[in-house]
Amino acid sequence: MRRYVRKPTTRSPEERFAFAISGVALVLSGGVLGYALIENYSFLEALYMTIITVATVGFSEVKPLSPGGRLFTSGLIILGVGFAAYSFGTLLEMMVEGGFQDILGRRRVEREIRNLKDHYIVCGFGRMGSVVIQELLKRKFPCIVIEADLTKAEDMLERGILAIHGNAGDEAVLQRAGIEQARGLVAVAASDAENLFITITARSLNKNLFITSRAESKGTVQKMLQVGANKVVSPYLIGAYRLVSTILKPAVTHFIELSSIEREMDVRLEEIQVGESSALDGKPLKETPIRSELGIIVIGIEKRDGNMMFNPPSDQVIENGDKLITIGDVKQTDRLIEMAS
Repeated sequence: MRRYVRKPTTRSPEERFAFAISGVALVLSGGVLGYALIENYSFLEALYMTIITVATVGFSEVKPLSPGGRLFTSGLIILGVGFAAYSFGTLLEMMVEGGFQDILGRRRVEREIRNLKDHYIVCGFGRMGSVVIQELLKRKFPCIVIEADLTKAEDMLERGILAIHGNAGDEAVLQRAGIEQARGLVAVAASDAENLFITITARSLNKNLFITSRAESKGTVQKMLQVGANKVVSPYLIGAYRLVSTILKPAVTHFIELSSIEREMDVRLEEIQVGESSALDGKPLKETPIRSELGIIVIGIEKRDGNMMFNPPSDQVIENGDKLITIGDVKQTDRLIEMAS
C-alpha cells in the first residue's frame, strides 16, 4: 500500500512574512518604474512619489501629474494600501502567535545541523528509531533524525532533538542532514524497500559512511549488503535467538543485557578504537595498564583488515586502528577511551 505524507495546509510564518515583504518590494519597484516611464521622473523623484502614494500621507506632488499619471497613481494607491494592510496584519499575527520565535528557532536548528560533524543520521523515528536516538543521546553522540511524518519531526524539535522532515531516500534531504560529514547512518524506516533505497542513496553520497540497516525478510539482508550496508540487523531473527538464549542460558543473557544497556550494573561492554598517537599503540597487552590498573578485560580485538581475535594472548601487540572489545567498570572504560584516542 502506498504511504502518503501529510503536508501542511497553510503557509508557515516564514513563508507569509517573505510573501508580505516581496509584495511591498514589488509595489515599490513598480511605482518607481511607472512614474519614470509615464511622467519621466528621475529615480529619486519616482521613489519619493511612490512612497508618499503608498503611505497615503498626502504630501504635494513633485510635478503636476498627467491624466495617465493620475490613473497610475490611483491604481498604485489601491494596490499599495492592500499590500501594506496585508503586511501589517501578517507582522501583527506573527507577533501574537510567536511566528518570529518560530523563524528564529528554525534558523537555530539549521545552524546546528550545518555545524554537525562525525554525527549519526537515524532514518525513521518509529519504535526502533526512538530507541536508537535515546541510546545515542545518552552516550552524548551527535545525531539527527530524518522523519517523513511532519508531526513527529516537529515533536522531536520541541523536545530538543535535531530532526528534518522529509524522505530519507532523497539526496537533498540527506545532504541537509550533513551526510558528507557523518560518521554513520541507521536505516530504520517502515519497510525493507525504503531502507534498501536509503542505503543505496547514502552509499552514493558517502563512500566511507558506516551504514546499519534493518531488514524484516531474510532475502533482503544480502541485497542490502550488496548495495553498500556495512551491517544488516533482522529484529525478528535476533529476537528469536534471544528467546532461545534466555531459555537455555538465562544468567549469560541477563549479564549481557545489563552490561550492554548500562542499567543496574556499573559495567559496560565497549568498542574502543586505538588512535595513531595513543599510548597503547605498539605495546603488548601485558605492558599496558588496561588490566593491571584499570581492571578492564579485553575479550576481543578487531584488526584493521576486519579479522576478529577472541581472547587475545597477553603478548598480543596493539596497533593503530585496532578496535578493542572490552568489558569493565564504566568510569575506567571512559579512562581507557581517552587513553586509546
